[in-house]
Amino acid sequence: MYTPARRASRRAFLLCVHKLWGRDSLLLIFVVRLPGPQLIDIENPFDRGLEMIEDGLVAARHRAILVLVAAATCFALPASADAQDEPTPTNGLVLPDQSVTTRADAISLELNPAGLGFIRNGEAAVGVQQATGDFEGLQPEGTGLFLAGGNGTIGAGFGLQWLDRPQLDVDFSDYRKYTFGLGLSTEENFSFGFAYNFFGSSDSELLDDLDSWDVGLMWRPSANVGFGLRARDLNQPFLNGDDALPVRTAIGMALRFFDGRVLLDPTFEFTSDGDSIFLRPRLLIEPIDGVRFFGRTEWDMEFENDESRVTWAQTVLGLALNTTVLGLETAAIADFGDDNDFLGHTHLAWVSEGKRRGFGGRQRRWVLVDLTGGIAEQPVSGFFGPSASSFMSLLVELENLTEDETVEGVVLNVGQSDLGYAQIWEVRQAVKRMRKAGKETVTVLTNPTYRETYLGSVTEHVWLIPAEPYSPDGLSLNLTSYSETLAKAGIQAEFLRIGRYKSAPETYTYRQPSKEALEQTTRYLDGLFNRTIQALANDLDMDAEKIEEMVNRVPLFPAQAAEEGFIDKVVYLDNVEEKLRDEFGAHVSLEREYPEKLPAEMRWGTRPEIAVVVIEGSIVRGRSGRTPFINEVIAGSDTLTQIFDKLRRDPLVRAVVVRIDSPGGSAVGSDLIYREMRRLAEKKPVVASMGNIAASGGYYVAAGADEIFASPNTLTGSIGIFTGKFSISKLADVIGIGSTKIERGDRSGAFDIYQPWTEEEKKGVARSITYLYKLFIQQVARTRPLSPEEVDAVGRGRIWDGVSAEDKKLVDQLGGLMDAIRRAEELAGVRRGEVTYELYPESLGLFDASDTSVTAKLARKLFGQQEPVAFSADAALGSLVRRLGKGILLPALYEDGEPLMLLPHVVEID
Repeated sequence: MYTPARRASRRAFLLCVHKLWGRDSLLLIFVVRLPGPQLIDIENPFDRGLEMIEDGLVAARHRAILVLVAAATCFALPASADAQDEPTPTNGLVLPDQSVTTRADAISLELNPAGLGFIRNGEAAVGVQQATGDFEGLQPEGTGLFLAGGNGTIGAGFGLQWLDRPQLDVDFSDYRKYTFGLGLSTEENFSFGFAYNFFGSSDSELLDDLDSWDVGLMWRPSANVGFGLRARDLNQPFLNGDDALPVRTAIGMALRFFDGRVLLDPTFEFTSDGDSIFLRPRLLIEPIDGVRFFGRTEWDMEFENDESRVTWAQTVLGLALNTTVLGLETAAIADFGDDNDFLGHTHLAWVSEGKRRGFGGRQRRWVLVDLTGGIAEQPVSGFFGPSASSFMSLLVELENLTEDETVEGVVLNVGQSDLGYAQIWEVRQAVKRMRKAGKETVTVLTNPTYRETYLGSVTEHVWLIPAEPYSPDGLSLNLTSYSETLAKAGIQAEFLRIGRYKSAPETYTYRQPSKEALEQTTRYLDGLFNRTIQALANDLDMDAEKIEEMVNRVPLFPAQAAEEGFIDKVVYLDNVEEKLRDEFGAHVSLEREYPEKLPAEMRWGTRPEIAVVVIEGSIVRGRSGRTPFINEVIAGSDTLTQIFDKLRRDPLVRAVVVRIDSPGGSAVGSDLIYREMRRLAEKKPVVASMGNIAASGGYYVAAGADEIFASPNTLTGSIGIFTGKFSISKLADVIGIGSTKIERGDRSGAFDIYQPWTEEEKKGVARSITYLYKLFIQQVARTRPLSPEEVDAVGRGRIWDGVSAEDKKLVDQLGGLMDAIRRAEELAGVRRGEVTYELYPESLGLFDASDTSVTAKLARKLFGQQEPVAFSADAALGSLVRRLGKGILLPALYEDGEPLMLLPHVVEID
């Protein structure tokens, strides 16, 4: 809409260019209009020239240069007589480095409340404005206190200012201004805020009754360009008689270079009742960290009766000295008009943890990393907050600690860990990189089992609490059989499989594991044991034989473990910091948290994204979620295909990493996920990262990626398929259940629980799973450097560790999640530090819609059918997903007789 304010803004630019180049020049104006800028023709005779220029200025940042040019010309304009913004009590202190576009801290309460939305910590600031001796009683003075805090999405603050404004009526000149503010921001670097102001005065009841509203917007669309808008006195309160205070609107644009070390920040302000435009260009330079020089000036451009007048009002020049937690800004206020007067000075001191770049930041920091559980591939939220953080966030934190020059050392608190051996290998690799970077590393073992000892011994120092014997007692797993129990109950298990190594059905059909099952399980366990023993030997600088001998005779008392060199010290948890000081110096102070996100002033631009999609748990058709009661994560094909489709169409997503920790599940669901991954890979790089398990259907979906990474400890392969059912005809006879079958179609009752398979039914089922197995190996051969025959040769249910899988060309190289992310960045042509990492699906909460759909599906399956629930292959397999107790509800997630691609046994290694 073409308003007088916008007309005045355009005329301001026209005037600046006219002053410099003359009236016959081609005049352009940059108009900020969300979501993008436009070039507007001012002089009609030059339409053709305008079109030529507009064609060349495609990017928004190029168009923004026009603002800079127009603003810069105004510095050269001749000044005339003094003119000032009309005084109003709602204006607060003149603070040293003001901006409606870039400031996102406690003083945003006064400058632009939208800045509160970007704050990620607590902040406090004190400001003072004073007049020089010649101008005492003539120029504004005052003191202000500003408090604010936020989490990066929502921020709030309170301000109190004691003001002396001699330009106002004598009854209004001495008063207090109170401000409450709130800001809300989005992940797209857009923030909205509002502030409520009320006033107090011992001299004026009118001021006591005055209140006003301010609103603001900030938008930082890129790392180089930002926009700000603030409207003050939006409610136009009445102060005297019938005259309402005008709405004062400020519009700013910042051009940001060299990661914020140079800022050009012109602002235009105009009032709803005047013909003046106030131009306030600002320049900031930060030559070294924490040392900033800044300056801004102000012109009043008046337009009346086709006449224009420009008045140079005042200039603020200053210096800021900032550490990462403390800062001081000081500036002089001068009038460089006709009299060249020094009017006063203004100062600001602030305190805030990690607020901005600074000199003399805290060095030799020590940070605690808690590895006592609550870490999962897919983060899960409980009633009052996250009950499991993401494994990716742990790896990113370790990487950031490695690169942070202020961090001297890291302490790992290793208690009962939920991490698997593949994940532990990745953490160990991260700690090795940390040690290589020169960081001190210490582990405090509070649960010294084999798993936790393998995790914690990678650090340079290992300490153990006195109450825990040293007990790394090796590895074990169980292969459970229910065949005899089922036979005694009169239940007959019938299964068909492709390959002798696809041994999952043996749990229900064999009393003892088959030779093939024992062979491959033993091979995997031997490889894992040998690797972990050798890793401990390298960590402790001992022979592998000595480590294995120790494993065979544990437990060791803590003092004995220290004497033999398996640990360094015995300490209580509450004495850890004291022991750190004894070992590394009195300066050590252990921080319990490490900031993960950028401070508010560095939060600029929407960066390209590397998406990390987690496929965790059994694969089912339908929605992802968690099962009730047993809290098992389920990977739903509908959820995942929708995510891949969204990422394929999202221009910000440059590459996708698929993190897999799944034993497989539904054959159809796995194929649907594979297909969508291949569609995605046609447009963007897709890299798979295998976690603890990526087997059977889990390997099927991994094969949909361009490249596959696995750790040496990953359990993978198991390329195969099976299906089956239970028939309860004998049990029905014993307990007196009768069944009369009425059917249409010779195969309609193939999965009837009251009758075993006929030979013809077996042949039909066999053809189905044979077709699906051939599809499986053909899909794998599409993306791997293997023929279908070669895939079949390493398939038929065989499992492999990561080392063997690399040798068999089932994976491309050994590496963890961060290695896969680095490779995805390389394939996408982006540099580390230029992108953000986003995890999909988002954190699963207790009342997540996906959880609700899983619960509803279970309820329908268990209680909503008219006929009895069939105990088919899906039910059989569900009871083997991890533990028998966890299998009570999982089977109902699969359809009766659904072909399954699942890991041969439930492998839980203790």
